[in-house]
Amino acid sequence: MNNKGLTLVELLAVVVILSLLALFVIPKVLEVKESKEKEISSAQKQILFLDAAEYFKEKQPNQIVPGEELCVNVSTLIDEGYDSMRAEDLKDKSISIVVDENSNFVSSIDDNKCFEPEIGDYVRMTPNPGTLDSQNRYPTDTSKTGYNSVQYIYPKQLNLWRVIKKNDDGTIDMVSEYVSSIGVYFSGATGYANFVGYLNVLANQYQNSKYTIRARAMGYNGQTEYITDTSYFDGTSMKAATEWTSSTTNTVNQMPTNESLGGGDTMYQKDVDLVNNAIGQLWAYKCNNDTICSNPSTTKTTYWLASRLYFYSANNYFIYAGRKYYSYYDSNFLTSDNILGYFTDHWGNNSNNNAIRPIVTLKKGIKASSGEGTQASPYILN
Repeated sequence: MNNKGLTLVELLAVVVILSLLALFVIPKVLEVKESKEKEISSAQKQILFLDAAEYFKEKQPNQIVPGEELCVNVSTLIDEGYDSMRAEDLKDKSISIVVDENSNFVSSIDDNKCFEPEIGDYVRMTPNPGTLDSQNRYPTDTSKTGYNSVQYIYPKQLNLWRVIKKNDDGTIDMVSEYVSSIGVYFSGATGYANFVGYLNVLANQYQNSKYTIRARAMGYNGQTEYITDTSYFDGTSMKAATEWTSSTTNTVNQMPTNESLGGGDTMYQKDVDLVNNAIGQLWAYKCNNDTICSNPSTTKTTYWLASRLYFYSANNYFIYAGRKYYSYYDSNFLTSDNILGYFTDHWGNNSNNNAIRPIVTLKKGIKASSGEGTQASPYILN
Protein backbone atom coordinates (compact mmCIF):
# COMPACT_ATOMS: atom_id res chain seq x y z
CA MET A 1 0.00 0.00 0.00
CA ASN A 2 1.35 3.35 -1.03
CA ASN A 3 0.71 6.07 1.60
CA LYS A 4 2.58 8.75 -0.26
CA GLY A 5 0.76 12.16 -0.27
CA LEU A 6 0.29 14.61 -3.10
CA THR A 7 3.35 16.28 -4.41
CA LEU A 8 3.54 20.07 -4.55
CA VAL A 9 3.06 19.99 -8.31
CA GLU A 10 -0.04 17.80 -8.00
CA LEU A 11 -1.46 20.05 -5.31
CA LEU A 12 -0.96 23.12 -7.50
CA ALA A 13 -2.69 21.31 -10.37
CA VAL A 14 -5.74 20.64 -8.17
CA VAL A 15 -5.88 24.30 -7.13
CA VAL A 16 -5.75 25.41 -10.77
CA ILE A 17 -8.56 23.00 -11.75
CA LEU A 18 -10.76 24.20 -8.88
CA SER A 19 -10.09 27.82 -9.83
CA LEU A 20 -11.13 27.14 -13.41
CA LEU A 21 -14.31 25.48 -12.20
CA ALA A 22 -15.06 28.51 -10.02
CA LEU A 23 -14.40 30.83 -12.95
CA PHE A 24 -16.64 29.15 -15.50
CA VAL A 25 -19.14 26.86 -13.78
CA ILE A 26 -20.36 28.94 -10.84
CA PRO A 27 -21.34 32.02 -12.96
CA LYS A 28 -23.33 29.71 -15.22
CA VAL A 29 -25.19 28.34 -12.22
CA LEU A 30 -25.88 31.85 -10.98
CA GLU A 31 -26.99 32.91 -14.46
CA VAL A 32 -29.49 30.06 -14.59
CA LYS A 33 -30.76 31.02 -11.12
CA GLU A 34 -31.08 34.71 -12.10
CA SER A 35 -32.83 33.77 -15.34
CA LYS A 36 -35.29 31.68 -13.38
CA GLU A 37 -35.97 34.59 -11.00
CA LYS A 38 -36.56 36.92 -13.97
CA GLU A 39 -38.93 34.40 -15.48
CA ILE A 40 -40.93 34.29 -12.26
CA SER A 41 -40.92 38.09 -12.03
CA SER A 42 -42.12 38.39 -15.62
CA ALA A 43 -45.01 36.01 -14.96
CA GLN A 44 -45.83 37.96 -11.82
CA LYS A 45 -45.90 41.21 -13.76
CA GLN A 46 -48.22 39.79 -16.41
CA ILE A 47 -50.72 38.79 -13.73
CA LEU A 48 -50.39 42.25 -12.16
CA PHE A 49 -51.13 43.85 -15.53
CA LEU A 50 -54.33 41.81 -15.79
CA ASP A 51 -55.21 42.73 -12.21
CA ALA A 52 -54.64 46.43 -12.99
CA ALA A 53 -56.88 46.25 -16.08
CA GLU A 54 -59.60 44.60 -14.01
CA TYR A 55 -59.22 47.27 -11.32
CA PHE A 56 -59.83 50.10 -13.79
CA LYS A 57 -62.74 48.31 -15.47
CA GLU A 58 -64.52 47.72 -12.17
CA LYS A 59 -63.37 50.61 -9.95
CA GLN A 60 -62.45 53.47 -12.31
CA PRO A 61 -64.33 52.97 -15.60
CA ASN A 62 -64.64 56.75 -16.16
CA GLN A 63 -60.87 56.99 -16.47
CA ILE A 64 -60.62 54.61 -19.43
CA VAL A 65 -60.16 56.76 -22.54
CA PRO A 66 -58.33 55.45 -25.66
CA GLY A 67 -54.89 56.98 -26.01
CA GLU A 68 -54.70 58.35 -22.46
CA GLU A 69 -52.36 56.88 -19.86
CA LEU A 70 -53.67 55.36 -16.66
CA CYS A 71 -51.60 54.74 -13.56
CA VAL A 72 -52.15 52.64 -10.44
CA ASN A 73 -49.79 51.77 -7.61
CA VAL A 74 -49.20 48.09 -6.89
CA SER A 75 -49.86 48.93 -3.23
CA THR A 76 -53.34 50.14 -4.26
CA LEU A 77 -54.03 46.85 -6.05
CA ILE A 78 -53.00 45.01 -2.89
CA ASP A 79 -55.19 47.21 -0.67
CA GLU A 80 -58.18 46.92 -3.01
CA GLY A 81 -57.88 43.13 -3.35
CA TYR A 82 -56.83 43.16 -7.02
CA ASP A 83 -53.43 41.50 -6.56
CA SER A 84 -53.70 37.79 -7.37
CA MET A 85 -49.97 37.23 -6.73
CA ARG A 86 -49.75 39.25 -3.47
CA ALA A 87 -46.70 40.95 -5.00
CA GLU A 88 -45.32 42.52 -1.83
CA ASP A 89 -41.89 42.77 -3.46
CA LEU A 90 -43.34 45.17 -6.05
CA LYS A 91 -45.54 47.29 -3.77
CA ASP A 92 -43.30 50.36 -4.18
CA LYS A 93 -43.79 50.34 -7.95
CA SER A 94 -46.61 51.44 -10.23
CA ILE A 95 -48.30 50.10 -13.33
CA SER A 96 -48.93 52.34 -16.32
CA ILE A 97 -51.61 51.41 -18.85
CA VAL A 98 -52.49 52.89 -22.22
CA VAL A 99 -55.74 51.81 -23.84
CA ASP A 100 -55.53 51.64 -27.64
CA GLU A 101 -58.33 52.32 -30.13
CA ASN A 102 -59.34 48.64 -29.97
CA SER A 103 -59.71 48.80 -26.19
CA ASN A 104 -56.58 46.69 -25.67
CA PHE A 105 -54.57 47.41 -22.52
CA VAL A 106 -50.84 47.99 -23.10
CA SER A 107 -49.07 47.88 -19.73
CA SER A 108 -45.64 48.57 -18.22
CA ILE A 109 -44.18 48.72 -14.72
CA ASP A 110 -42.44 51.79 -13.33
CA ASP A 111 -40.18 52.54 -10.36
CA ASN A 112 -41.96 55.88 -9.74
CA LYS A 113 -45.23 55.64 -7.86
CA CYS A 114 -48.48 57.03 -9.26
CA PHE A 115 -49.62 60.32 -7.86
CA GLU A 116 -52.45 59.35 -5.51
CA PRO A 117 -52.79 62.26 -3.07
CA GLU A 118 -55.39 62.89 -0.41
CA ILE A 119 -57.57 66.00 -0.31
CA GLY A 120 -55.59 68.86 1.24
CA ASP A 121 -52.16 67.44 0.37
CA TYR A 122 -49.36 69.78 -0.73
CA VAL A 123 -47.83 69.55 -4.21
CA ARG A 124 -44.79 71.36 -5.62
CA MET A 125 -45.31 72.42 -9.25
CA THR A 126 -43.77 75.44 -10.96
CA PRO A 127 -45.89 77.01 -13.73
CA ASN A 128 -44.25 77.15 -17.15
CA PRO A 129 -46.73 78.74 -19.55
CA GLY A 130 -44.27 79.64 -22.32
CA THR A 131 -45.82 83.09 -22.76
CA LEU A 132 -43.58 85.11 -20.44
CA ASP A 133 -41.14 87.90 -21.25
CA SER A 134 -37.42 87.84 -20.47
CA GLN A 135 -38.16 88.74 -16.84
CA ASN A 136 -40.65 85.87 -16.42
CA ARG A 137 -43.56 88.33 -16.45
CA TYR A 138 -46.93 88.19 -18.15
CA PRO A 139 -48.31 91.62 -19.19
CA THR A 140 -51.99 92.36 -18.78
CA ASP A 141 -54.08 93.56 -21.72
CA THR A 142 -55.58 97.01 -21.09
CA SER A 143 -58.23 96.38 -23.76
CA LYS A 144 -59.55 93.64 -21.45
CA THR A 145 -58.99 95.15 -17.99
CA GLY A 146 -60.15 98.67 -18.88
CA TYR A 147 -57.30 99.98 -16.73
CA ASN A 148 -55.11 102.80 -18.02
CA SER A 149 -51.78 100.98 -17.87
CA VAL A 150 -50.22 97.55 -18.32
CA GLN A 151 -49.60 95.47 -15.21
CA TYR A 152 -47.38 92.41 -14.84
CA ILE A 153 -47.93 89.13 -13.03
CA TYR A 154 -45.19 86.58 -12.27
CA PRO A 155 -46.70 83.11 -12.75
CA LYS A 156 -43.63 81.11 -11.71
CA GLN A 157 -43.81 82.48 -8.18
CA LEU A 158 -46.85 80.33 -7.32
CA ASN A 159 -45.23 76.92 -7.04
CA LEU A 160 -46.96 75.37 -4.03
CA TRP A 161 -50.46 73.89 -4.43
CA ARG A 162 -53.16 72.13 -2.41
CA VAL A 163 -55.30 69.26 -3.66
CA ILE A 164 -58.99 70.24 -3.49
CA LYS A 165 -60.74 67.63 -5.65
CA LYS A 166 -60.11 64.22 -7.22
CA ASN A 167 -62.32 64.07 -10.29
CA ASP A 168 -64.09 60.94 -11.55
CA ASP A 169 -62.04 60.96 -14.78
CA GLY A 170 -58.76 60.66 -12.84
CA THR A 171 -57.76 64.32 -13.09
CA ILE A 172 -57.01 66.34 -9.95
CA ASP A 173 -57.89 69.96 -9.10
CA MET A 174 -55.39 72.02 -7.09
CA VAL A 175 -55.55 75.57 -5.76
CA SER A 176 -52.52 77.76 -5.21
CA GLU A 177 -51.44 77.88 -1.57
CA TYR A 178 -50.49 81.55 -1.98
CA VAL A 179 -51.78 84.43 -4.11
CA SER A 180 -49.96 86.62 -6.60
CA SER A 181 -47.69 89.38 -5.35
CA ILE A 182 -49.27 91.79 -7.86
CA GLY A 183 -52.90 92.86 -7.72
CA VAL A 184 -54.66 93.27 -11.09
CA TYR A 185 -56.90 96.28 -11.74
CA PHE A 186 -60.25 96.19 -13.55
CA SER A 187 -62.05 99.40 -14.44
CA GLY A 188 -65.23 100.66 -16.10
CA ALA A 189 -67.60 98.97 -18.54
CA THR A 190 -64.70 97.27 -20.33
CA GLY A 191 -63.34 95.76 -17.14
CA TYR A 192 -66.78 94.59 -16.03
CA ALA A 193 -67.67 93.02 -19.39
CA ASN A 194 -64.37 91.10 -19.54
CA PHE A 195 -63.95 90.48 -15.83
CA VAL A 196 -64.59 86.72 -15.65
CA GLY A 197 -63.04 85.79 -18.97
CA TYR A 198 -59.86 87.74 -18.44
CA LEU A 199 -59.38 86.39 -14.93
CA ASN A 200 -59.43 82.95 -16.57
CA VAL A 201 -56.83 84.11 -19.10
CA LEU A 202 -54.59 85.19 -16.24
CA ALA A 203 -55.20 81.92 -14.39
CA ASN A 204 -54.12 79.98 -17.47
CA GLN A 205 -50.65 81.53 -17.18
CA TYR A 206 -50.13 79.35 -14.10
CA GLN A 207 -50.26 76.11 -16.05
CA ASN A 208 -47.41 73.69 -16.76
CA SER A 209 -48.10 71.79 -19.99
CA LYS A 210 -46.23 68.71 -18.75
CA TYR A 211 -48.67 68.23 -15.89
CA THR A 212 -51.83 70.32 -16.38
CA ILE A 213 -54.69 70.28 -18.87
CA ARG A 214 -56.59 73.43 -17.87
CA ALA A 215 -56.84 76.22 -15.34
CA ARG A 216 -59.43 78.66 -14.05
CA ALA A 217 -59.66 81.62 -11.76
CA MET A 218 -61.08 80.70 -8.39
CA GLY A 219 -64.85 81.14 -8.47
CA TYR A 220 -65.36 80.26 -12.15
CA ASN A 221 -68.20 77.81 -12.69
CA GLY A 222 -69.50 78.44 -16.20
CA GLN A 223 -70.40 82.12 -15.94
CA THR A 224 -70.45 84.27 -19.08
CA GLU A 225 -66.80 85.03 -19.62
CA TYR A 226 -67.19 88.03 -21.92
CA ILE A 227 -70.43 90.01 -22.01
CA THR A 228 -71.10 91.19 -25.55
CA ASP A 229 -74.38 93.04 -24.96
CA THR A 230 -73.27 95.86 -22.65
CA SER A 231 -76.44 97.92 -23.01
CA TYR A 232 -77.20 97.63 -19.28
CA PHE A 233 -73.91 99.25 -18.27
CA ASP A 234 -72.77 101.28 -21.28
CA GLY A 235 -72.53 104.51 -19.32
CA THR A 236 -75.66 106.07 -20.84
CA SER A 237 -78.60 103.66 -20.50
CA MET A 238 -80.73 103.55 -17.36
CA LYS A 239 -82.37 100.21 -18.23
CA ALA A 240 -80.87 98.51 -15.20
CA ALA A 241 -82.45 101.04 -12.84
CA THR A 242 -85.94 100.32 -14.18
CA GLU A 243 -85.66 96.57 -14.93
CA TRP A 244 -83.22 95.26 -12.32
CA THR A 245 -84.57 96.40 -8.98
CA SER A 246 -84.67 93.09 -7.13
CA SER A 247 -81.28 93.03 -5.42
CA THR A 248 -81.00 93.05 -1.66
CA THR A 249 -78.74 95.02 0.63
CA ASN A 250 -76.68 91.87 1.25
CA THR A 251 -74.09 92.04 -1.52
CA VAL A 252 -72.81 88.52 -0.84
CA ASN A 253 -76.10 86.65 -1.17
CA GLN A 254 -77.74 88.81 -3.81
CA MET A 255 -79.24 86.60 -6.53
CA PRO A 256 -78.50 87.31 -10.19
CA THR A 257 -81.03 89.14 -12.32
CA ASN A 258 -79.71 88.33 -15.77
CA GLU A 259 -76.22 86.89 -15.62
CA SER A 260 -75.40 86.99 -19.33
CA LEU A 261 -76.22 90.72 -19.50
CA GLY A 262 -74.25 91.67 -16.41
CA GLY A 263 -76.79 90.99 -13.69
CA GLY A 264 -74.28 89.10 -11.57
CA ASP A 265 -74.14 85.52 -10.31
CA THR A 266 -73.63 83.35 -7.24
CA MET A 267 -71.89 80.52 -9.08
CA TYR A 268 -68.60 81.23 -7.31
CA GLN A 269 -69.89 79.24 -4.32
CA LYS A 270 -68.77 75.88 -5.74
CA ASP A 271 -65.07 76.77 -5.62
CA VAL A 272 -65.46 78.53 -2.29
CA ASP A 273 -66.90 75.31 -0.82
CA LEU A 274 -64.25 73.14 -2.47
CA VAL A 275 -61.36 75.15 -1.05
CA ASN A 276 -62.93 75.63 2.35
CA ASN A 277 -63.74 71.93 2.73
CA ALA A 278 -60.33 70.79 1.45
CA ILE A 279 -58.00 73.02 3.45
CA GLY A 280 -60.26 74.48 6.12
CA GLN A 281 -59.91 78.15 5.22
CA LEU A 282 -60.22 80.63 2.36
CA TRP A 283 -57.56 83.12 3.36
CA ALA A 284 -54.13 83.04 1.74
CA TYR A 285 -50.81 84.79 2.09
CA LYS A 286 -49.26 86.89 -0.66
CA CYS A 287 -45.91 86.17 -2.27
CA ASN A 288 -43.28 88.63 -1.04
CA ASN A 289 -41.16 88.57 -4.17
CA ASP A 290 -41.61 88.24 -7.90
CA THR A 291 -39.69 85.02 -8.47
CA ILE A 292 -40.69 82.29 -6.05
CA CYS A 293 -42.68 82.04 -2.82
CA SER A 294 -39.81 80.83 -0.65
CA ASN A 295 -40.62 83.41 2.01
CA PRO A 296 -44.25 84.50 1.64
CA SER A 297 -45.87 87.35 3.50
CA THR A 298 -47.56 86.63 6.81
CA THR A 299 -50.33 89.09 5.96
CA LYS A 300 -53.57 87.66 4.62
CA THR A 301 -54.41 89.14 1.22
CA THR A 302 -57.59 89.79 -0.73
CA TYR A 303 -58.01 88.10 -4.12
CA TRP A 304 -60.53 88.18 -6.96
CA LEU A 305 -63.27 85.60 -7.46
CA ALA A 306 -64.38 85.08 -11.06
CA SER A 307 -67.91 86.27 -10.37
CA ARG A 308 -69.77 89.53 -11.08
CA LEU A 309 -72.14 91.39 -8.79
CA TYR A 310 -74.92 93.84 -9.68
CA PHE A 311 -76.23 95.75 -6.69
CA TYR A 312 -79.33 97.96 -6.81
CA SER A 313 -80.04 100.44 -4.05
CA ALA A 314 -82.19 103.06 -5.78
CA ASN A 315 -82.92 104.44 -9.26
CA ASN A 316 -80.03 106.84 -8.79
CA TYR A 317 -77.63 104.38 -7.13
CA PHE A 318 -76.68 100.99 -8.58
CA ILE A 319 -73.28 99.43 -9.05
CA TYR A 320 -71.45 96.72 -10.97
CA ALA A 321 -68.67 94.95 -9.13
CA GLY A 322 -66.27 92.04 -9.12
CA ARG A 323 -66.48 89.64 -6.23
CA LYS A 324 -63.47 89.06 -4.03
CA TYR A 325 -62.38 87.24 -0.91
CA TYR A 326 -61.54 89.84 1.69
CA SER A 327 -59.03 89.03 4.40
CA TYR A 328 -57.78 91.64 6.82
CA TYR A 329 -56.39 90.65 10.20
CA ASP A 330 -59.14 88.53 11.78
CA SER A 331 -61.88 89.64 9.38
CA ASN A 332 -62.45 87.15 6.57
CA PHE A 333 -65.48 87.28 4.29
CA LEU A 334 -66.77 87.42 0.73
CA THR A 335 -67.43 90.91 -0.60
CA SER A 336 -66.85 92.92 -3.79
CA ASP A 337 -65.06 95.89 -5.32
CA ASN A 338 -66.90 98.36 -7.53
CA ILE A 339 -65.84 98.49 -11.18
CA LEU A 340 -68.44 101.01 -12.34
CA GLY A 341 -71.82 102.35 -11.32
CA TYR A 342 -74.41 105.13 -11.35
CA PHE A 343 -74.02 107.49 -8.42
CA THR A 344 -76.79 110.07 -7.78
CA ASP A 345 -76.67 111.83 -11.14
CA HIS A 346 -73.78 110.40 -13.13
CA TRP A 347 -71.98 107.26 -14.25
CA GLY A 348 -68.58 106.65 -12.70
CA ASN A 349 -65.71 104.23 -13.24
CA ASN A 350 -63.86 102.68 -10.35
CA SER A 351 -60.41 101.06 -10.46
CA ASN A 352 -59.74 98.36 -7.91
CA ASN A 353 -57.06 95.70 -7.75
CA ASN A 354 -56.82 92.34 -6.03
CA ALA A 355 -54.50 89.35 -6.24
CA ILE A 356 -54.95 86.28 -8.46
CA ARG A 357 -55.57 82.81 -7.00
CA PRO A 358 -55.61 80.17 -9.75
CA ILE A 359 -56.94 76.62 -9.77
CA VAL A 360 -55.25 74.11 -12.09
CA THR A 361 -56.28 70.61 -13.19
CA LEU A 362 -53.62 67.91 -13.36
CA LYS A 363 -53.62 65.29 -16.10
CA LYS A 364 -54.39 61.73 -15.09
CA GLY A 365 -51.54 59.22 -15.07
CA ILE A 366 -49.15 61.66 -13.34
CA LYS A 367 -46.37 60.16 -11.20
CA ALA A 368 -44.62 61.59 -8.16
CA SER A 369 -40.89 61.11 -7.70
CA SER A 370 -40.76 62.07 -4.02
CA GLY A 371 -42.51 63.83 -1.16
CA GLU A 372 -45.05 62.99 1.52
CA GLY A 373 -47.77 65.54 0.74
CA THR A 374 -46.97 67.75 3.71
CA GLN A 375 -46.05 71.42 3.69
CA ALA A 376 -42.51 70.53 4.76
CA SER A 377 -42.29 67.69 2.23
CA PRO A 378 -44.73 68.33 -0.66
CA TYR A 379 -45.14 65.85 -3.47
CA ILE A 380 -42.71 66.46 -6.33
CA LEU A 381 -44.22 65.53 -9.70
CA ASN A 382 -42.06 63.36 -11.92
